[in-house]
Amino acid sequence: MKKKNKLKQPLTKKMSSSKAVKQVLKENKPLFAAFGTGFVLILVIGSTFAWSSFSSWVKNHMQSEVGTLEVKIIEDYEQDSVFDLGKEITKKVDVRNMSKYPAIVRVQFIESAANFKIDDKTGMLEKKTTQGGSDLAIKDKAETWKVGAVYPDQFKKGNFYVINQSEINYQTKYKEDATRPKLLKPFEITYSPTIKEQPTPPPAQVPYWVYENGFFYYSQVLEGNKQSEVSVMESVKMLKENLVNPSKNMLYKIDVNAYGIRANEGSLEKWTTNQALIDMYKADPKFEE
Repeated sequence: MKKKNKLKQPLTKKMSSSKAVKQVLKENKPLFAAFGTGFVLILVIGSTFAWSSFSSWVKNHMQSEVGTLEVKIIEDYEQDSVFDLGKEITKKVDVRNMSKYPAIVRVQFIESAANFKIDDKTGMLEKKTTQGGSDLAIKDKAETWKVGAVYPDQFKKGNFYVINQSEINYQTKYKEDATRPKLLKPFEITYSPTIKEQPTPPPAQVPYWVYENGFFYYSQVLEGNKQSEVSVMESVKMLKENLVNPSKNMLYKIDVNAYGIRANEGSLEKWTTNQALIDMYKADPKFEE
């Protein structure tokens, strides 16, 4: 008799019973989901910068399976706030486990930036009055910020600005060094003061974040319908001293992606081989054996 694969069956009343849930736990599959949010520095002529925020679900191939976790970014952030040079904009990022199962969560930051061609005669941004067959750069889609693409003037219809340089989808490090792309150097992220680069001896009595290979891991297993107690990110600042020419505007975007998996060994091994991280979670009484 052929064995049925319960994980690939549609969710029914029968499968939502405690027996079905126990079967999912027994099979120990790495069930996870992701939620992404982002905010972008938009071009405003006259050296005024403003932020807008947006959010969207990031789907993955396991999202439709039984027991899939949902995690959501909770942000403390003033949308459409004016962003002056040197001013720190509060952007607190927390994560909430939207499921009823204990979860391990991590966060990733992806940055993109672009600047514009300058008219050699006027020293101002080079303008075009037609798209002229060029690709169109879209404000909240950094993948369109390609060199040579044109960005529409938000105030004067029919004007376009030409992208001169771009850096797309850079995975942000906790401690940046000389390898940080030049276009991103004007932008500085302030992280939580609780972040560590190695876990403290488990269990984690006081919550914090651990950075490893581009990801920030919450130190405790997050119970269902619970939110992280400390933010992973605090603010963003634009550093005037790192701008080549403060009067020439740019595009900047940061995506914040949060991921959640079931708090069990089978799921965790898909994420990391760092034994200190593994021990940290296994010492948590909420970790599933």
